[in-house]
Amino acid sequence: MLSSRRLREKQALFATLHKVMGAMKAMAFAEMNRLQQQMVSEQVCLMRYQQAMRALLAGTEPAQQLRRSNTTEIVIGTERGFCGEINRRLADYVSQDVPSDHTLLLIGERLHQSVSGRAFKRFSGAQSGEGIEAVVDALFEYWQGADGTPDSSDLRVTYWDDTHHQVATLTALMPLAAAVGEPLNETSPDDYTPACYLPREVLRRELEPDLVFALLHCAVKMALLSENRQRVSHLDAATRHLKDKNENLRVQANQLRQSNIISEVEALLSVQEGLA
Repeated sequence: MLSSRRLREKQALFATLHKVMGAMKAMAFAEMNRLQQQMVSEQVCLMRYQQAMRALLAGTEPAQQLRRSNTTEIVIGTERGFCGEINRRLADYVSQDVPSDHTLLLIGERLHQSVSGRAFKRFSGAQSGEGIEAVVDALFEYWQGADGTPDSSDLRVTYWDDTHHQVATLTALMPLAAAVGEPLNETSPDDYTPACYLPREVLRRELEPDLVFALLHCAVKMALLSENRQRVSHLDAATRHLKDKNENLRVQANQLRQSNIISEVEALLSVQEGLA
């Protein structure tokens, strides 16, 4: 059994770790709640952009709608710890499901460390809600400045969905009617009220950057929300474990103190018996 001094030192250490992890859990929980409140409006915004794009594409040929050449695949991992499962699952997805001819962008230092055997471009991830804008801006600038400016239908953004415990992928046109076998809208272009008197193709091209920005914003927030959910879960388990360990140390300290008291009493009795 450990000495009483060593037990006190370990109790103090575990108590400090419990406080630190409890504070980390509280921060992750607060951030998770903020992101949950924001996601409703984010998803509605993205859905409306997608609906507008589908309406603009309703009169085009299916082959044009389903074009998937020069695909850019963005995979959003994590920058922080207590999220090992997220990066492991995403690394498995990259190695097994991302075609070798896709341009691969990986977000998050922890994900960079988990992926091997593939060429990819590195981007820093968001360590908190305040870092979301910087990540989205960096990705959007890359999309705008890439050679040939990829069409929004060539963009895929993948992250870990902690709610459904699976890898989830968003695309700018998720999904097109023709992609699921539904008939195309046969409405004549003449039935659409002109928007700012722009031809449909011109309006579609002007809408694409807004759609891509909304898609990136929504995906990065959803990825960070899943990350914080998993951090809360792992930190909760860690704080409970530390509490149990500290309780075990308290029991050991009590047992040691009682053993010492008994030893002292026995020594006193021995002395008294010797004197008698």
